[in-house]
Amino acid sequence: MWRGPTALARLATAVCATLVVAGLIIVPPPPGCIRLTVAASNEKSALLALIAKDYERRLPFVDGRCIEVQVVRKPSGEAEEALARGWDERSDGPLPVIWSPAAKTWVALLERHRSIAGLPPIAPPSNPVIVRSPLVIAMLEPMARAMGWPTKDIGWSDVFDLARDPRGWGSLDHQEWGQFKLAKTSPAISTSGLHALIATYYAGKGTGVGVEIAPETIAFMRGVESSVVHYGDAVMTFLTDLLDCDNRREALKCVSAIAVEEKQVWDYNNGNPASDVTENVVRRVPFVPLVAIYPREGTLIADHPFVVLNATWVDDAKRHAASSFLDYLQGPDAQLRFKQAALRGYDGDPGPEITPANRLDPTQPRRELSAPVPSVVSAIQASWKQIRKRARVLLVMDVAGSMGDVVGGTNRSKLDFAKEAAVAALDDFAGDDDVGLWSFSSASGAADKPYRELVPPGPISQQKDQLRREIAALQPEGARKALYTTIDAAVNAMRARFNSTRINAVVLLTDGANSDPANNDLNGLERSLRSQPDEAFVRVFTVGYGRQADLAALAAIALATRAGVYSSDDPRAIQKVLVAVISNF
Repeated sequence: MWRGPTALARLATAVCATLVVAGLIIVPPPPGCIRLTVAASNEKSALLALIAKDYERRLPFVDGRCIEVQVVRKPSGEAEEALARGWDERSDGPLPVIWSPAAKTWVALLERHRSIAGLPPIAPPSNPVIVRSPLVIAMLEPMARAMGWPTKDIGWSDVFDLARDPRGWGSLDHQEWGQFKLAKTSPAISTSGLHALIATYYAGKGTGVGVEIAPETIAFMRGVESSVVHYGDAVMTFLTDLLDCDNRREALKCVSAIAVEEKQVWDYNNGNPASDVTENVVRRVPFVPLVAIYPREGTLIADHPFVVLNATWVDDAKRHAASSFLDYLQGPDAQLRFKQAALRGYDGDPGPEITPANRLDPTQPRRELSAPVPSVVSAIQASWKQIRKRARVLLVMDVAGSMGDVVGGTNRSKLDFAKEAAVAALDDFAGDDDVGLWSFSSASGAADKPYRELVPPGPISQQKDQLRREIAALQPEGARKALYTTIDAAVNAMRARFNSTRINAVVLLTDGANSDPANNDLNGLERSLRSQPDEAFVRVFTVGYGRQADLAALAAIALATRAGVYSSDDPRAIQKVLVAVISNF
């Protein structure tokens, strides 16, 4: 970030502020810096922020004013949705001048959604590219070799056939690896998820013409989705879980393939699953690396556009500043920084890190798939709710006394906001998803359990009203939080009626830490959760609610179950967090 005026700028300000005696006019100081807020996709936001700092160190000026750049991490689909309905700074963050999703696919969807809503276009008709990265199938090296890598050209169809084969890896004489486990991000939020869904559509003989998807294509896509272990809002969640499995020499048990950008294979193999750029950090590289498989049928390219928004808050000064920043991003210094992080240049140049030694291929992809027209992309995206693997989820809500605390600036409690968010989250499930509800705090007596089953998991279409009533009736009670005992019991209850055709998971929301004197053994809980059999593995997605939540313990619990941890410091923002959690199902 630009930290303040240079000596030269301070001198200029002083001169301009002097009294002009002849005319008795005080010349005001020059206006402040032009701030460019950039909403950037997950996998490049940290790197882009560093490059923006390099740009600011050059003291760029436009129209006599300095320029500062603020890079905000914003998932592509989340930003598209916010721009389509009208950006709300309270929930969406600072207003962006520049939007850089991972692919132009999102820009096309945005303009279609705004047109349907009767809103004017907000993106220019064409937008420059700053970097490129193809979608690849990231596969653990032993599994890739079992499929014929690197000599065989492996295609989406090979992967999808294996994913749908009831014999799983046994069909390739590797029964020890079990069923094929596919990991995909949500196509509503993530570019890799959206592009993988489009690739599945093409592999299922989708034509790219017309918004009606043929029944045989839908059937093929549904078959592929049946192999998914769970979905997610970010690739980082899968890669973090995989690195934890690898650390315990269990990587081959956790996942078979993940649809990611090429860059993220490089990040993972360098021990950086979050794609961050923290310096002087000792990273542990995995024992079993990932390889990038470039599908022989072709793949889609994340082309990372630079979109200067046509919005009321973007004036000519900001446009001039954005043009200056773009020139720098496409210039040799910034392009080298991108390429050193395994992104390809805006012109497609693979750079020094895309090499066979890094299990990447600079000669690939040999064929680039184009996204269909926006109306067809929208139809494919909408089909996901119909074809995705169904879920069996238990919501577990903290109702201990601290949940009754009033949220500052409001007259409502933390539990009030949590209940409102939980009720709204019910609408994000499909009608034939199974959803249940527990509450927990502390036991009232030696024979009591600290948790209560309010609604057993069942089709939400049949019990949504009951779930709403039970959530609305929750009241703060109990002085302690039996967090570990409750999680152990919830997982065991879900395993007792495990459904192998569904994603089986617990979603736990709490505003504090375990305070149960009868069970304070986090290590024991982690061991128990990790020891679940692969054929009946229940994941625990944890949500830390408010500033007193024990995020370290919640992260450890989520990691032990190959799931994700989420948090919200502001109780008023909990609804947005729960939407992200439900994207895993």
